[in-house]
Amino acid sequence: MRFAFIEHDRALQTGISLPWDMLWAADSLRSRQERKKAPLVCQRFSLSPQRLDSPSATPLTEPITQLADSQYLLLPPIWGNPQPLPQRHPLLANSLSELQGRGCRLIATGTGVCWLASQGLLDGQLATTHWYYFEQFQRLYPRVQLQPKVFITESKGIYCAGSINALSLLMSQLIARLFGPDIGRIIEAHFGQEVSRLNQPPILSPGGHSSPDEDIALCQSQVRANLGQNWNLEQMAALAQLSERTFKRRFKLSSGLSPIRWLQQERMQQGAALLQQSNLEIAEISETLGYQDASYFARLFTRHYGSSPQAFRLRVRGKLFSNR
Repeated sequence: MRFAFIEHDRALQTGISLPWDMLWAADSLRSRQERKKAPLVCQRFSLSPQRLDSPSATPLTEPITQLADSQYLLLPPIWGNPQPLPQRHPLLANSLSELQGRGCRLIATGTGVCWLASQGLLDGQLATTHWYYFEQFQRLYPRVQLQPKVFITESKGIYCAGSINALSLLMSQLIARLFGPDIGRIIEAHFGQEVSRLNQPPILSPGGHSSPDEDIALCQSQVRANLGQNWNLEQMAALAQLSERTFKRRFKLSSGLSPIRWLQQERMQQGAALLQQSNLEIAEISETLGYQDASYFARLFTRHYGSSPQAFRLRVRGKLFSNR
């Protein structure tokens, strides 16, 4: 697993340090055998070696040669007007298309998306960027299918994240895919728990089932804030100010799940976070999540995570605090 991070004198370092830390933490949860079999390699490449803040970065002089083996290339947000940067560094800008053709996934955050748009890689494709840049972006790149209400998009191996928070959510999902769902849940709980609770739709892909729906997002936000309440379909539909039939249809279209199944999933995820991060008893966690019967909560949790709440707590904490 090879990740390349592009640094330059106007890069927002959080767009590099956050995914770097998330990958490092995920890798530390793997067994020695897994790390040996599929090692994680993260490298920083600098476009401005004379102004490096990070001495560990390698000057990027021949992008294709140095980045050819990378499976993921991350382009961080750009501070200020992003337009001049691809023009100042044509060596990298002109190589992005070839890198994509070699199978490298390109991940751009916020205004870093301009690297991709300036090379035509997003023409006719879904994309998003930082909200402050929407108007300028749409004027400069009219061929791009800009999605102002979406936080993350994916088209042909190119990922666009609208903000650092969206990048955190994207990396959580990517880590779950690469390192497995158990490690993915741990990383999401530590780095993305607050992010995942926001009104953010999942990644929007061409032909996918994800569609931003403000009425549904508002309902989800209020339910997440009160998971301990005894929610039913009628109450949730009322929050969205929709009939139950319309609510069920639009909810499934937006989230891919039925309202009740989604509610159960949210409660299980919050339960996992509480088991990991708190010393609450199982019965207390069950009650916090709206389940008066702790044994019923335990059965649902076991079905969802493949282990009992107590076994999950022991395993997760053991992984987090072992000295491997």
